[in-house]
Amino acid sequence: MRIYKRPKAPQLVYQLHIRLMDSEPEIWRRILVSADIDLNNFHRVIQEAFEWEGYHLFRFSQYEPWSGNVVFPPTDEYGAIKMPNEMGIYDAPPLLRDVLEVGGRLFYVYDFGDDWQHEILCEALMIKPPKIRLPLCTDGANHAAFEDVGGVGGYMDIVHTIANQDKPEYQHAVAELIDAYGKRILKFDAAAFDPKKVKFSR
Repeated sequence: MRIYKRPKAPQLVYQLHIRLMDSEPEIWRRILVSADIDLNNFHRVIQEAFEWEGYHLFRFSQYEPWSGNVVFPPTDEYGAIKMPNEMGIYDAPPLLRDVLEVGGRLFYVYDFGDDWQHEILCEALMIKPPKIRLPLCTDGANHAAFEDVGGVGGYMDIVHTIANQDKPEYQHAVAELIDAYGKRILKFDAAAFDPKKVKFSR
């Protein structure tokens, strides 16, 4: 008797456009992820795509970055973020497909002080293309911002200072940048980005 194997269900993939809100020029990434990724692991994907260092609090919400419905991580009765367990894992993170549909938006805020707000747009749902590993960055624009610089405004000030480093009125700001980052900061290219260089932990 011949035994037939049931074919595996195709893996469904979201194509996401993720932008750092209020950045100018806009810092954005196009990412392919499994629709079944949970939000704890999706948080790590965003961290790596935007080169964040992962030591601040974060939240996912629907409708608005701050006033919308928080979907992860869980909060207590006072709205305070519950901390992960000793393994760095939150309880029962929802799956991305349960909180985001094609054409819909989700918001991710990282670092409640600097307030890095990201808008996540689900552009498409597709069957996983062959011979690719997920997650995958397929496109994007502009270098990632720096951690702990006071948010988008602080980062834009740094970019503006570098662009005007030869002007006398910027010399004090240039000296402060060199003290903080070394002379290499003066060669920083805010427009540099190559999706092939985005590496994800798998």
